[in-house]
Amino acid sequence: MPATLAERVLLATRRRGREAAVLILSALAMGLWALRGRWVPGGFPYLPYNLVLAWIPWLLGLAAVRARATPACLALLPVWLLFLPNAPYLVTDLLHLRPRGPVPVWYDALLYGAFAVAGSALGWTSLSMVRERAAALVGEIRAELAAVAVSLLAGYGIYLGRFGRWNSWDLWQRPRALLEGAAASVSARAAVFSLIFGLFVWAGYLMVARVEAPARETS
Repeated sequence: MPATLAERVLLATRRRGREAAVLILSALAMGLWALRGRWVPGGFPYLPYNLVLAWIPWLLGLAAVRARATPACLALLPVWLLFLPNAPYLVTDLLHLRPRGPVPVWYDALLYGAFAVAGSALGWTSLSMVRERAAALVGEIRAELAAVAVSLLAGYGIYLGRFGRWNSWDLWQRPRALLEGAAASVSARAAVFSLIFGLFVWAGYLMVARVEAPARETS
C-alpha cells in the first residue's frame, strides 16, 4: 500500500533525525556563545574551537559509512577513532564553570551544558553510524563488542586530552612523545576515569541506536 505524504515525511524525518539533531544542538550552543560575546566580549574562545574538533569524527564517520568500497571505509576508521574522543571531551569543559559577573552563573551553566550535549550527541551518533556499517561487515555481535571497546578507548582518549593535554594530531606531530605520555599516564585514576567516561559514551550510543532503530526497521 503506498505511503501517505505524512508517512513519507515522518520516515524522512526519522532518517534525517541524526543530522538535524547535531545541527540544531551545535547551532544552539554557538548561538548562546555569540549572545554572551555581545554581553561580555572575548569569553570562552575554546568552546567553538572544541566544537569544531567534535565535528571532525562525525564527518569522518559519515564518510566511512558512505564509502562504497570497503577498503576506503576501513582506511577512514583509524582516523575516525583517533578523533572520536574530541566529541565527548566537551563534557569536561564544565570544569571551567564558575561565577563570572556580570553574566549570571545560570547562563554560563546553560552555555557549557549546550556545548557538552552537542559534543556528546556528535560522538554518540558518530559511533552509531559506524557501528551500523560495521555490523554489515562483521556481524551484529562483533560490531556491538567493537562499540564497547571503542567507547572505552574514547574514555581513555578524553583522559589524555584533559589531564595530559594531548591532541589528536600529536600522533603525527609528536608520535613518540604521545606514546611515552600515554604510557606514563597509566594509573588507577586513569583507569577509573576512562571506565566512567567510556560507559558514558557507550550508554549514550545505546540510547541513540535505540531511537534510530525504528527508522531502519521501516526503511
